[in-house]
Amino acid sequence: MRKEMKINFERLKTYFNSIGFNESIHYEHNYDFDFYKKTDDLVYLVTLRYGIRNRFFYVGSTFFASINSNKVNCILEKFTYIKGVNEDTLLAFPNYNKNIDDETLDQLKNQPIQTEEDFQVALGIIATHIETYVLPFFAKVTNLQTINDEVINKVPQQDYTKYIKGSTTYKVLIIMKLCHNTKFDEFKNWALEAYEKEIPNDPEGWTEALMDLKSLIMYLENGQYQECLTLKE
Repeated sequence: MRKEMKINFERLKTYFNSIGFNESIHYEHNYDFDFYKKTDDLVYLVTLRYGIRNRFFYVGSTFFASINSNKVNCILEKFTYIKGVNEDTLLAFPNYNKNIDDETLDQLKNQPIQTEEDFQVALGIIATHIETYVLPFFAKVTNLQTINDEVINKVPQQDYTKYIKGSTTYKVLIIMKLCHNTKFDEFKNWALEAYEKEIPNDPEGWTEALMDLKSLIMYLENGQYQECLTLKE
């Protein structure tokens, strides 16, 4: 079965290379094929999860698309204590449905890949989805400034987690600082107050979280974050 995985990964690489995704990784332990397109500012990532059922190979019924920033992650890892953190920076865009849950992808669950013809059928479903939904999503976000201008500045604060998930407060603060957002101080003060209000609910946990948040803010405000700006995505 490992041979089949390798063959299908190479087949998919050919397609993704043709649309500008020139880097790829096969994570055997996660059953993932990852395909990357990098610019000076962002990394565009498509993940196809594959499966093996009744000794047949299936690919793509579980599907992810995200936009990452190495600069944001470089700063983030200093305060999450996870080296080499590869967090997504943006998972969705306002008023756009990237339709990852498209019912047509369900066809892949019943599309075992045994022959070249089987692969071409599966690839057709995958390619249609990517070119109809995912590439237009990526095209809307050309740099980190777009995330600042079109997401952080335009959606209600309570909705940030719909677009920027996981460590949302940290990510928003980082993006705001890197993009010179004039609302940085306002959001910073809101975050500090929100953390302080949670301390009575879990004194030890939230006191530590507040200290970490203050450390991030100090790091951003004293300019230390500049060390991450020389990174290329």
